[in-house]
Amino acid sequence: MKQLLEYVEEAWKIMHTRPECKILELYAEESRSLIVRYMVAFYSIWIFYCATPIAISKIYTILPTNKTYTPRFLYRVEHVLDTDKYYNLLMLHGFISVFYIVTVVIAVDCFFVLCTQHVCALFKCIKYNVERIQGSDFVLLKPNIADDEAYHALIDCIKLYKHALKFADLLSSAFATCFFITLGNVVISLSFDAAKLTSINSMDEVIRIFAANMGQLLHIYSLSSTSQRLLDHSTEMQEVIYNCNWYKISLRSRHLLQFTLMRTTKPCQIEAGKMFVMSMENFSSILKVSVSYFTMITSLQ
Repeated sequence: MKQLLEYVEEAWKIMHTRPECKILELYAEESRSLIVRYMVAFYSIWIFYCATPIAISKIYTILPTNKTYTPRFLYRVEHVLDTDKYYNLLMLHGFISVFYIVTVVIAVDCFFVLCTQHVCALFKCIKYNVERIQGSDFVLLKPNIADDEAYHALIDCIKLYKHALKFADLLSSAFATCFFITLGNVVISLSFDAAKLTSINSMDEVIRIFAANMGQLLHIYSLSSTSQRLLDHSTEMQEVIYNCNWYKISLRSRHLLQFTLMRTTKPCQIEAGKMFVMSMENFSSILKVSVSYFTMITSLQ
């Protein structure tokens, strides 16, 4: 994590006095907006999940009914403490405990969004610089290297491209194990929770399971959409190179473009456990696998 932040700081120092700084600022503002919306959504699910027992308990006290409602705690404490005596303290402890768990997840995801947005901004800067390369109508195939402006501009683009690739590889390796465990946990949880919904009659339990599953889906969707954004930005580099004025630059500059184009055929990807690519396409695959396991579990009941 420290190394990732150092890469971000280094890029901002390099771009501070250049026109590309506006691109970094734009993507930083987008990341701030994404993070705020993600936090609001996730904390809303936290409130919905934790407040359900209290809300239903209040409804039972207001409505004229002979039924009694026993509120469920956020975790099992019936065999540990006197739940009637310490009810309020136990509910408060549950609220705070789930809050800290949710906050850790939000912090990790927000850091991932921040770093991914930074890589996307670097690719956008490279695209901006490549599009600005202007050759002359009278093409000199072998000009003096000191006078070859396009050549020096391409060298700067390639240096920035290498920096972006290193950052993307470091980002993928940093989150590979975490995402692999997360995906496995989500598939198992969604499958068993969906199967559990078919056999319970308690409304508060249904609401809480639904809220927990929505939180897990939001979590994976956010990671997949952010990873897809990086994938799209890296693949756009091929189109940028194809559309540039390559026919108006020198031979040495064209050779640089050829080598760069060869590298762009391999897009930057965020992988989970070095075997699963995080993308919107694979997000739908996760849902399909969860449904398949749910069908298998219900058939065994």
